[in-house]
Amino acid sequence: MGSLTFFARRADLEVEVRSAPGFTVRELRATDRQAILFGSESGWETLQPRFAAGDLCFGALDEQGRAVHTRWVTFTGTNVPELGMDFVPAPNAAYFYDGYTRPDARRQGIDAAVRAAIFQAMRSHGRNRVYSYVRNDNPEGLRAASRCQETVARVRYARLFSRAPLVFGSRSIGAASLVRAREQVADDARSRAAAWRAWFEGWLEKPLAERSIGFHQLPEEAFEAMARHIGGTLDLDAAKDVVLDVGCDSALVTRHVAKRCKRLVGVDFIPGMLIDAQRSRPRDEGVATAPRFAAADGRALPFADRTFTKAYCSGVVHTLPTVEDGFAMILEIVRVLEPGGRALIAAIPDRHKVRAARREAWRLGGITERARLVAALVLPTAVRRFVRGLLPGDKALRYLTYDLPALSQRLEARGLACAIVHYPPDFWSRDFERTRSNLAIDVPGPLSPG
Repeated sequence: MGSLTFFARRADLEVEVRSAPGFTVRELRATDRQAILFGSESGWETLQPRFAAGDLCFGALDEQGRAVHTRWVTFTGTNVPELGMDFVPAPNAAYFYDGYTRPDARRQGIDAAVRAAIFQAMRSHGRNRVYSYVRNDNPEGLRAASRCQETVARVRYARLFSRAPLVFGSRSIGAASLVRAREQVADDARSRAAAWRAWFEGWLEKPLAERSIGFHQLPEEAFEAMARHIGGTLDLDAAKDVVLDVGCDSALVTRHVAKRCKRLVGVDFIPGMLIDAQRSRPRDEGVATAPRFAAADGRALPFADRTFTKAYCSGVVHTLPTVEDGFAMILEIVRVLEPGGRALIAAIPDRHKVRAARREAWRLGGITERARLVAALVLPTAVRRFVRGLLPGDKALRYLTYDLPALSQRLEARGLACAIVHYPPDFWSRDFERTRSNLAIDVPGPLSPG
């Protein structure tokens, strides 16, 4: 257990020039490798990536040109090891970290001189605020920081064995924020991807008729209703539309959509699904051209630009590793559409329908599901994540939820036209109608760059 104090200083304040007799204070470059290593507790394998990421190093050199003090500055953020989180300054701010003075050079005014040099340099870099932190069990460091910066936040943490720490306190610190560590986010994304792949591959152990939502056998009327909703929202024309289905599974819905278009291609990232896709299509349904299938990741589609007139992706984006993966998939779908084309991203768990989703979960859930729901309502996110980490047997799959207005704004900034489409009150699935929404995307012309 422990706590940290975060400090900040306005960079536009006048900086008192500090000197450390016998030492030269300046910014150090990667070419000063040997000097830096003399005044650091870390090896070059740790320090070199900081230069590669654009971080700056400031130090005090002795008469032999060796660094006796080093301190690093980042504009983009870095990890706070005690919290297991990343400190990310705003675009107009900076953050200095990992200050170290060799024991034989302490109490000679070096720390204050390097801090002053950093504040002065940040002004020239156009940064209006400079942050740092000190552990509260370091009284000398706290006194040194308080002489030139103001206290802006205190954050407490607790770590049990090797688990990720619990963090108590504000995640917003002025023009900066504490966010989950990038490494942890990447680990979670990989874990989510593996869990969902295993779940979908479990469909292959079920009879074809049961390969639908949650391994349930649905009536043909349900698949037809979904296809009718997709066809109506996309305004499919059986005489001319060439359609892409991203995440087609074993084509239980695809075969109904195929009747409503000229040609259809379905893709899925699990090849085993596609082996049975042809078997799921009755021969007598009167489709002019049989659907074609390809194994592909929806974030990297194997098709040229402007290949399709319409596209849809139903019940997929919430199973991806991160929301950013969902955004990337949507951009890929849009890329392969002709100007004037339309995409439908369907069955998205809607963040603005979370209350309704919780009511549905309570109505349908058993004791375990209801206990999870109560925990989700009562416990902070960090505590829930910590508890899940203590229970390696907890393999429950969790949907991503999307803020559709915010997602629409991001897409509209790229020249697209978006509309949030709700399921009708008489839709076959009460769960879909109450907890999920759809996003219709029109491509009026070429995508704007970036």
